[in-house]
Amino acid sequence: MLEALLAEQAYLCCYCQIQVTEVGGKASSIEHMEPQSAGGGLGVSYVNMAASCQTPRRCNNARQDRALALLPHDPRCDLALRLEEDGTLVPCPHSGLSRRELEDTLGILGLNRDKALVEARRSALQALLGEDAGLSLLKAPDELQALLDSLLHPRQLSAGDTRSALPSFAGHLHRVLRELSAC
Repeated sequence: MLEALLAEQAYLCCYCQIQVTEVGGKASSIEHMEPQSAGGGLGVSYVNMAASCQTPRRCNNARQDRALALLPHDPRCDLALRLEEDGTLVPCPHSGLSRRELEDTLGILGLNRDKALVEARRSALQALLGEDAGLSLLKAPDELQALLDSLLHPRQLSAGDTRSALPSFAGHLHRVLRELSAC
């Protein structure tokens, strides 16, 4: 089941969006959106599951059974958090959730506390936009569209591997590019 969830998520952790290619063990696990301990009706239903990385003090390991205001399956996820140039995620005001709820979610999951993760997001954004983020504003609309498309289409992980994955942080990077293309 974990392999199916990872494939469905294009091999990205449901919380931090880091690429997860190892199945099980210390690399990934099944996360229950509604904790099983909550005793709700979803329990072990497939619609209540997602694949999460197993990074210490982050994501599923940090969340444990705590409730979150924003869950990966929530359609507001795309609107709720914005990637900043420094690699941090910040709440967006038009998601329908309060700033406090979003900050609590970020805190519970450790998404800005993990300095290596923040640096990896910053580096990915810098690689996408170039050394001077302002240069991306000079790109032709067709170049921006090609970049947008590249973040939505999974690529083969490696030669001989039949699995396809999105790059780490694809969702956050896609949003940055969409905002730039709207300018």
